[in-house]
Amino acid sequence: MKNFMLITFLLILFTVNNKAANQQKNCNKEIYWENLSKTEQENILHSPQIDKNAIKYYHGSFKATDNQQTEDLLRRIISENNLTKETVFYFYILNQICLKSDGALSEILGGYCMKFLLRNPALVLRYFQQNKKVERVYGEFIGYEFYFKEEGTSDIEYNYKDFKRIIDRKINGYKELKNILVKFYGIIESAMKNMD
Repeated sequence: MKNFMLITFLLILFTVNNKAANQQKNCNKEIYWENLSKTEQENILHSPQIDKNAIKYYHGSFKATDNQQTEDLLRRIISENNLTKETVFYFYILNQICLKSDGALSEILGGYCMKFLLRNPALVLRYFQQNKKVERVYGEFIGYEFYFKEEGTSDIEYNYKDFKRIIDRKINGYKELKNILVKFYGIIESAMKNMD
């Protein structure tokens, strides 16, 4: 009888530990636009909460430039009020804008990249593992912004030291993100140095 109770106890303990490990594993997974099915993407595109200019940009009928419409779209993208499904879509749109931008638009994207990263650090940092181009573009845009902040010509909210402190605090406990972050900081610092 003692052996039966011991085996039952161990089985329960194993089951609880296994379930906790699976929950932790699932918490570390992020959802990205590229990984959604066409049906899931269509549901998001037809959601009334999605900004119309974001949908137009997605379909190629809106060009992101240095104008008020684009800045309104960027502010919507970084809004704290976005739901998960909106954030997934807007992250994709922000990445596409960053990858395709040039000229004056590139000069304003660093602040938007920084705000999106500060609001969604795990989502963004994990994405960098699968898309090095996006990692480089974010790092460079944010680095340029910090350079101009140090020169006194940028109105972004945080300096580089404060930015690092906030990100480090937000990813505390995510050991797998530390190495990604070290590399990302290197890209930012390189961009800042190259501006001199």
